[in-house]
Amino acid sequence: MNKRILGVLLIIAIITVTLGCTADTKSQPKVEETARPDTTADTKPEPKVEEKVENDPQDAEKYYSEGFTLYNQGKYLEALEKFDKASEIDPNFADAWYNKGVTLGTLGRYPEALESYNRVIAIDPNHVKAWWNKGVILNKLGRYEESQACFNKAKELDPSLEDIET
Repeated sequence: MNKRILGVLLIIAIITVTLGCTADTKSQPKVEETARPDTTADTKPEPKVEEKVENDPQDAEKYYSEGFTLYNQGKYLEALEKFDKASEIDPNFADAWYNKGVTLGTLGRYPEALESYNRVIAIDPNHVKAWWNKGVILNKLGRYEESQACFNKAKELDPSLEDIET
């Protein structure tokens, strides 16, 4: 019985291979052709962030975004320039000021970082991270009582920070 089943399977396999090899392949597109994107569409690549900024210099969000990318690449001075430009275009752009403060702090420019965090807090008095980072900067500057007051304010705004020792 097993020989009979094997014989039938062998015949089916031979027929399948034979029919598959003699099929008209010219009328059927190749798999890779059907998987390609539409080549008739405009396939111009997306411009780089830098090109977008040059095309629309009044868009603070684009400068901010590029600054964020540069910061994450470790290019702190270049990032700082972008955050400066974003905050110049939109003086109430709290996140641009905040990330400017982070960048200045990373560069060890603590008094300038403090100014940036003060600006964030003036724009958004409930910006928890700005209060916290202001406390960190004040601590680095040896202004411990002011630093503790900032940490306390951050904890007041976000009770989940209560467990962090300051």
